[in-house]
Amino acid sequence: MRQRNLSSQNRKLLNGFYLFLKGKRYSLSTVNTYTYLVADFIEFVNHKETEVISNTDVDRYLGEVFEPKGQSISTQRQFISALKLFKVYCPECQIDQLELTRPKRDKRLPVVLTKQEVIELIRCTRNIKHRAIIALLYSSGLRVGELIHLKLTDIDIERRQIHVKNAKGRKDRYVILSQS
Repeated sequence: MRQRNLSSQNRKLLNGFYLFLKGKRYSLSTVNTYTYLVADFIEFVNHKETEVISNTDVDRYLGEVFEPKGQSISTQRQFISALKLFKVYCPECQIDQLELTRPKRDKRLPVVLTKQEVIELIRCTRNIKHRAIIALLYSSGLRVGELIHLKLTDIDIERRQIHVKNAKGRKDRYVILSQS
């Protein structure tokens, strides 16, 4: 990770923001991402006092730094979400949350393998464990992270269900285990 050019006051501000997010019980990944995105912005306005940072600074940052880096729309949406939380943490700044709008997401259809392609993928996989993993992912719709944390006790063969614990969004869910 690169060294940021931040004043000691801004370092304290970012450390406080990090602890604020942790206190709100966001996932560690979200806390790190939001802190990183806000740190880039704070570095951009490093010469300004927190009380005078405004939406104009946000627009300048998006145009001069964010856009030239080629950041994706989803990253920009995360940045806006992070800034809205930063405004809650630091109400004295002049950023108006109502003017912060997230760009629309691209609406692309996912690439889906045909049944024959999946069967061929499973067939050409030699390792039995890898074969089971591919078959389970395809047949049940599990996410890779969910599969990694799966325990044998989470699989109920009688009811043909898999209990996915602490899935995305810290939610539990059940998925159907394929007959085959």
